[in-house]
Amino acid sequence: MNANGCGCAFAVFLEQKMPHEHQHPPIALMDDEPPIAHCPSERTMPQRARCSLSSLAAAQPECNTVAPQRPLRNFVQEPGRRGRYHGSLMKQLIEQPRESVRRVLGGAVEMRRFRGIDQPFAPHVHDYPVIGLVRRGQRLMTCGQARYELASGQLLALNPEQPHGCVPCGEESLVYDSLALLHWPDCPALEGPAVTDRTAAARFAGLIARLEAPVIDEAAAEEQLTLLLCRLARVSEPAARPGAAQAMASYLQSHRADAVCLSDLAAVAATSRYGALRAFQASFGITPMRYLVALRAETARRALAAGARCADAAQEAGFADQAHLTRVFKERFGITPSAYRKAVS
Repeated sequence: MNANGCGCAFAVFLEQKMPHEHQHPPIALMDDEPPIAHCPSERTMPQRARCSLSSLAAAQPECNTVAPQRPLRNFVQEPGRRGRYHGSLMKQLIEQPRESVRRVLGGAVEMRRFRGIDQPFAPHVHDYPVIGLVRRGQRLMTCGQARYELASGQLLALNPEQPHGCVPCGEESLVYDSLALLHWPDCPALEGPAVTDRTAAARFAGLIARLEAPVIDEAAAEEQLTLLLCRLARVSEPAARPGAAQAMASYLQSHRADAVCLSDLAAVAATSRYGALRAFQASFGITPMRYLVALRAETARRALAAGARCADAAQEAGFADQAHLTRVFKERFGITPSAYRKAVS
């Protein structure tokens, strides 16, 4: 082998064993960066090495086809847009404006929920009552000739055909829940539009939480809404006839396993739903539906003591399912139905 041949072999050996001068430690690219365009050169970069765009450009100055590098994504607030962030898909999903509508109570009530709303609402009217609660944000509302400053925790009660509109007046976007009483013909005239009663606001929030459940207890939700309307009514309902509360209690005792609503009790008491509710509370200290749940819990307890399975006891007592029985039983007796059955059998 001549000297030139030895020199070529030694150069190949060095090329295979020694790292190139322009190689750098591998740096992972961001997920949203485009793939690096391979530059024509006499010596191709190893495929396993992924280097930053800046180092690649420095290593091969003859290349002018490298794709421009995108800025790293971050959580910096975008200028001119309150409460909007870019960079995180999850953050975008949380912060983007959205509305939802759900019909409840047999379609008689429509639950409307607004999240992250910045738009103004032009003056308008409804032909049905509306009750709403500002969860977050500030608004300036006009209602007729009056103006109201709305903030977080403000409850609204709007009667049919009452003109109203609002515009944003703060930095926070609007978060607002409302109930439209589409088919509630005996709704009393409401004291509003801006309500300062904290108890009423708490009752409204509790009602919204109940209506958010995947399975809604319609009778309990109707009763809770009626209680709220009683508190918001301008004029109290007339007192029910003497003996009305006892007649309603007797009806509940004989129909404890059936689906019972306030309208049934109002028919028994020969009064409105509001009058029936007030009369029952005045006599027994609890609402009719709480009284009914207590009757059902006692019925289930007797069935369990007799050896019935939990599912059968729940069905016999009128509960929606075994989970409903378990929750109610634990609240009232401090023990689960299955544990009670084992203890007494």
